[in-house]
Order: sequence, then structure tokens, then C-alpha cells
Amino acid sequence: MPPKSKAHGNATRALGKESRGRGGSDTPVDTLFAGSFASQRAIYEAVAAYLRKFDGVILSPRKGYVALYRLRQLGAVKPSKEGLLVGLALQKYPKSAKLKDVKNLGGGDRNKKALVLPSLKDFDANAKELIKAAWIEN
Repeated sequence: MPPKSKAHGNATRALGKESRGRGGSDTPVDTLFAGSFASQRAIYEAVAAYLRKFDGVILSPRKGYVALYRLRQLGAVKPSKEGLLVGLALQKYPKSAKLKDVKNLGGGDRNKKALVLPSLKDFDANAKELIKAAWIEN
């Protein structure tokens, strides 16, 4: 591999590590779960694996979140300081201590509440039931 030029180093500092094309993050999901959110990657992978069991689910990574689709957007996933947020597009939300009000999670107003999953153990049967309900509705 040829040595890096001084200009390359300046561009990397100005634009960030991801701009290099090599050695940076491979995917938007890698970027999303970098740094302080790295510990939430395992929770995301468990949620993603669960969603992939359902017919027609598409996980569509964006710059700041991962959109979840079936026939229309059923939710969005985003790391946060509180834990992994799994926004859900439901017409009626059940009472649950795990649900929190959110705005603009997933680029619009379909996801009015989100599951807050601070750890993998919080991705339990109740959380799975809520995600499945969003899949059924959408």
C-alpha cells in the first residue's frame, strides 16, 4: 500500500474517518453504533434478527436511524443515551413502562412511542409482542 500523503491526512481530519473509503465504517449501521453507542449493537442485532423472522420486513439504514418497513413504515430503531429506541407505528399504544413518547423518530410522525431497551435482557416477550403488533398493523 502506498504511503499516505499529507493531503490525505488533512482531508481525513477535515472530513472524518468515514470519508476515507477504507478503514472507516463499512455500513450506516456500523456508523450508527460506533463510539458511545457500541454497546447497543448487540441489542440492535437481536431486534433485527427477530424482525427478519416476519414476512416482508425490510430494515433500511439511514444516517441517524434504521427504518423498519413492511407495506409501510412500521417503526424505526435508533441508539440513544437511555438505550436502544425502537419506535413503533401503532394506532393504539398499550400502557407499558417500556414505552416513551418520541417525536420525529424515523423521519416523520408515524412513530409516536418507542420501546426503550437499555440492555439485551429488556428485549423480552413484552417487547417482542409490541414489535409484532406494529408488524401486523403495517
